[in-house]
Amino acid sequence: MVWYWWSKRAVPPCRKLSAWFRDCGPPACTCWVWCSTRSVRAVAMATHIPMAAPTPVPKPGVPRQPSALGGGRLLAAAQLFPPLGAGVLGWLGRVRELPTLLQAALGIFVLTQVVAALLTAQPLLSLGLALLRSALVVGWMTYGYSYGRRLNLGWVTGALALVSVLALAMAAWLRMTAGPDTVLPRGLEFLFITSNGMSIVGMVLVLLALLGLRHWSVISRVLLGLLGAGVLVLGLGKAAWLALGVGLLLSLRGRWGQGLRWGMLVLAALALAVPSTRAQVLTLFGNSLSGREQVWTDASRIFSASPLGGTGPYQYGASAAPFGDPCATLRTIEAVVPSCPAWVEGLSQPWIIAHNGTLQALAETGLVGAAGWFLLYGAVLLGAWKSRWPLARALTGSLLVVNTVDNAILLPSPGYAELFLVLGGASWAAWLARPEEASQEAAALPAGSAPALQLAALGGAVGVGTAAVPWLLAAPTAPVQVELRRLLTPAQYQSGEVYGLYADLSWAQDLAGDGYLSVEQCSDLNICTRIGGARFEKGRLSEWVYARIREEGPDAQNVALRLTVADQSRLASALVLKEWKVSRVADE
Repeated sequence: MVWYWWSKRAVPPCRKLSAWFRDCGPPACTCWVWCSTRSVRAVAMATHIPMAAPTPVPKPGVPRQPSALGGGRLLAAAQLFPPLGAGVLGWLGRVRELPTLLQAALGIFVLTQVVAALLTAQPLLSLGLALLRSALVVGWMTYGYSYGRRLNLGWVTGALALVSVLALAMAAWLRMTAGPDTVLPRGLEFLFITSNGMSIVGMVLVLLALLGLRHWSVISRVLLGLLGAGVLVLGLGKAAWLALGVGLLLSLRGRWGQGLRWGMLVLAALALAVPSTRAQVLTLFGNSLSGREQVWTDASRIFSASPLGGTGPYQYGASAAPFGDPCATLRTIEAVVPSCPAWVEGLSQPWIIAHNGTLQALAETGLVGAAGWFLLYGAVLLGAWKSRWPLARALTGSLLVVNTVDNAILLPSPGYAELFLVLGGASWAAWLARPEEASQEAAALPAGSAPALQLAALGGAVGVGTAAVPWLLAAPTAPVQVELRRLLTPAQYQSGEVYGLYADLSWAQDLAGDGYLSVEQCSDLNICTRIGGARFEKGRLSEWVYARIREEGPDAQNVALRLTVADQSRLASALVLKEWKVSRVADE
């Protein structure tokens, strides 16, 4: 009788199916109720099942309140497989929900990227890539704003923890199966994530365990923190340790936290201002910047060649490594997949980075595009600071610190760049959730208001401060002193054969580390790539040095070479011994 009454009274749209329902019996209830949305609501009213109210149309500047269960799943999927992050483009339709100031900042960011792309050597290609990257940036910011502090960080934490466990398992497997001649990576790596990237993943896990996930048990948070600390140690990334300390410092609240931050800022400024103490800061990076000095120099030269529009998004690698192997990849991938796909050769090596956020922006997008990136940094920092959310302050601040010696905010990434943007948007929603006066301040901001000026000031400070780090750390010391006894450099090379030169030299001073003689091939922009060399100890080298010239581009007939020597502990002090050109022997 109950089923018959439902079909006759409670669910008018399904009256014609009542006879069929009586014959089929209750198991057919699923198909019968699914016939229309109206029937579902009628059945719920008849059985007193509570239904969710219709979603109201959001007002400008007021974020929606979606279910917390779904918040974070797309971000977690992007961390496991970055191409899945393209799903965030579906959030572009909610841009109008953003507060006025954030809409203006993101609009200016997109405009600068488009204008910069039109000023490049390949405007159509650059325009398409600029629009794609800008859409991803705006999408992730809107995604974070839609959830606010309701963002379920458990999904993000689980994805990063899974990546960390798989990286540890792969490292253990490689070491157990490696042969005597196998070259293993020094730090912890995982597929497309470098050792420095794994250090950033460990840093993020530690901050999540300390400042987020308050609903987790103490044991779970302790285990997560230990996992993150282990990955941070095995990744060998020195900058991540400094960023972790800065992030914890930014998370402190109250007057004593503010006083501690100002005190540390003054001490850091004094330490970097004095040359003797500045040299000691370099020891944080193991007394070596792993060749970043040359990378920063090359990025500066690329920017000088096209100061307005740069090379274009994801096209920096073609200029930074003109003679590099396009299939060069991580050693962990080489150990599992020895061969490289042929289609990789057609790419512009987008995985090559400038190891500095400001230099990367200047080289790729010029002064026009870099201004937009600075504005984006300011928007994220302003929201994180105004929200008074310790986790947002810590993570955004620490990732900006890492961005001074790496590219932690370059999309796509192993997840931390997306997390930076998502927390930036979520912090704006948390700012709006504060008392009424703060909501009014953030929701309808005039163009000349104080928050707008604060946003621009924060962005400019971050951009200039990031650019100052290479200048401070890579400032060369006194050039090395070398006594050159004999040097033979043939004027021609044979296609397909190695090029050999003879060098007899010795150091005129004590070495802080091993010496290295590099044979480099240079492009028109004077971007040089090492194609050969020799390491020597005890301050003496007297032997033949071999290199393989890359016969690529229009300059294959006449190749510019350079011979440099440096103390490996201070590559910025490299000494150029000779620059010359060699011609290819004509084919018979």
